[in-house]
Amino acid sequence: MAYASLLNLTQTLEQIPHSDGQCQVLHQTEEQIGRSLLEKKINHKKNIETIRCLEGRIRVAAYEAEDIIESQIDISDQIVSDSRNHCEKCVEFRRHNLAKKYENLQKVIQELDSISEQVVNMKDRIDVENLPPRNPFPAGSLTFGSSNNSDMVGFDDDDLMQIKDRLTGPPSKLEIISIVGMGGIGKTKLARNVYDDPLIEYHFDTRAWTTISQEYNVQKMLTNLLGSTKYHSNIENLDEKLHKYLKGKRYLIVLDDIWDTKAWDEVQRLFPDDNVAVNAGSSSAIHHLSCLSPEKSWNLLHQTVFGEECCPCELEEIGKEIAKNCKGLPLALVVIGGLLYKGKRTHDYWMYVKQNVISAVIGTDDQFMEILLLSYNHLPHHLRACFLYMAVFPEDYKIRKSELTKLWVAEGFIKPDRSKSLEAVAEKYVEDLLDRNMILAHDRSYRGKIKICSIHDLMRDLCVRKAQEENFLHLFDRHVKYFPEGTYNQRRVSFRSDIYGHHLEDIYGSHVRSLLYYSWDLFNEETSFPTSFLLLRVLDALRIHFYEFPVEVLELVNLRYIVLNCIGTCELPASISKLCNLQTLIIHHGGYLNVANLL
Repeated sequence: MAYASLLNLTQTLEQIPHSDGQCQVLHQTEEQIGRSLLEKKINHKKNIETIRCLEGRIRVAAYEAEDIIESQIDISDQIVSDSRNHCEKCVEFRRHNLAKKYENLQKVIQELDSISEQVVNMKDRIDVENLPPRNPFPAGSLTFGSSNNSDMVGFDDDDLMQIKDRLTGPPSKLEIISIVGMGGIGKTKLARNVYDDPLIEYHFDTRAWTTISQEYNVQKMLTNLLGSTKYHSNIENLDEKLHKYLKGKRYLIVLDDIWDTKAWDEVQRLFPDDNVAVNAGSSSAIHHLSCLSPEKSWNLLHQTVFGEECCPCELEEIGKEIAKNCKGLPLALVVIGGLLYKGKRTHDYWMYVKQNVISAVIGTDDQFMEILLLSYNHLPHHLRACFLYMAVFPEDYKIRKSELTKLWVAEGFIKPDRSKSLEAVAEKYVEDLLDRNMILAHDRSYRGKIKICSIHDLMRDLCVRKAQEENFLHLFDRHVKYFPEGTYNQRRVSFRSDIYGHHLEDIYGSHVRSLLYYSWDLFNEETSFPTSFLLLRVLDALRIHFYEFPVEVLELVNLRYIVLNCIGTCELPASISKLCNLQTLIIHHGGYLNVANLL
């Protein structure tokens, strides 16, 4: 995340109308480091520890400089205010603090100078520049679990036919079919292809699909099932309504991604057994998905990299060996395929990827995760923060591209391009991650533009692990009963559950730039909204109910992105103009969505 932190620092420096000598020197130094990072394609295998150490130093120094500069602006404004109010003691106190910050900033400049010299002098380059896409069938079109894609990825036609035959056979008692197999083998994709098959759609009176995930919520599960059947109702007595709706019907229910049998136990009693019902879900007949054979593995890798093109003869043998070393797992194959698709189609580069895949398989028990890690290690610097940001969202979350790009812009991840808007650049980043099969497409417009995306569970596991390793993000979920050392220094915090009665101000310090809430049970009516994060840039509080516009938010003058949910009076105060950095304002009000893009 070194590059992203430098990019953030650049944008902070450029917002200062009249920067002093220190800031100008700092700007020159961080630009030199940024150029060096982009120019040098370092051999990760040989320099991994050096790189990690350098990137950690860059990130810490850039964050510290950013904190000093933004709080320095605040102190300068306070000095002017104190002078007008003739408070000489206050002015002197502020000036002392400002002098201390200048001293600290000078130390940061010295640290960045040292880093810059070390980066410039690094050797052992490896040429892995990207090529422009040449594949008429881009790798991103192979989307796992995508409802708008019928490509058979990770299983045979036989798998599809076996399940279809069982589902459309003579009516019988309630039946359950469990699709089982390793993570990344294509279970969801197979279930989706069955679910969307025209014959299946015709055969059943009603169908419903819901994703359970590790931290399931029964109420949400029932709501999704009823919504999936097009049955509209209020949230009361959902279990009775679901049972009544299914009674007497031939129905197909898919419960995807079940981690715990308790989830099945919670809902199985709701499915009527009327001797006409068939259910694809969780535990009677078991359909095992096997890993792909070497031949089928190569076919999938070939399709991912070349589409309908032919593989050059000099790459075919190496490609087959790469495919074989992916151990027959479709997700590993399409991710490595995305890496090859974006890289040079040369013998040397493919040999380099082959050796890295072999090292990943031999070097650790967690072979699959290491193979996926290759794709992250070879991401261009400008995409790394964007990819790790996917860890902000809950498991199986469907992410609107418009939401994602606005968040990336507000976070400062997007490098300005004079010929394009920031959001247009961000959209290209989304497509690049899709081409690499790092994220998945779930819905596209009739023009082929991505509308909704997600991330595979296993890729998200990698995302979360790397985000936490690099202090990029702190996830607050139901399993967190205490706050790890260093939590106070987090830049981004994503909440998945309530905060156990703690005050946010006691948990997190002034360094926080982003607060995102993804649980509906976070606050009650008596909970005060956090206003101590004066440097906050991103506030997604959709899942907090406000009865009127929270005027406290107006004190957070650095905000760039705000999402609020007002269930009562929600008139925007005139003083909203105080938020001079605001780019995006989204307000949900009484079921209506009001979006203002202020870029």
